[in-house]
Amino acid sequence: MFGALDNEGNASRDGLLAGRLVTYPLVHAVTVGALASAGFEVLATFRRPHFTIRLRTDSDAEASRLLDALGTARENPYNGEVQRHRGPRPL
Repeated sequence: MFGALDNEGNASRDGLLAGRLVTYPLVHAVTVGALASAGFEVLATFRRPHFTIRLRTDSDAEASRLLDALGTARENPYNGEVQRHRGPRPL
């Protein structure tokens, strides 16, 4: 998981979507607060802005619980497939 830690630059929401996550046509956008409220622990791991979501077990039920907490996937507006489908982003 990558966390949008800054308002601008590589660690901002747009910076992550246009950079590290540009090849992903769909992404989940969830807050740390929502994950914590669902009972998940979010740990800073590796280099900034990478985080790990700790699961209590490796069961299908726990994975399903995480998917519920993540919510609906959204289109990444910076992904090329999404851009071709929607047309170019306005300047």
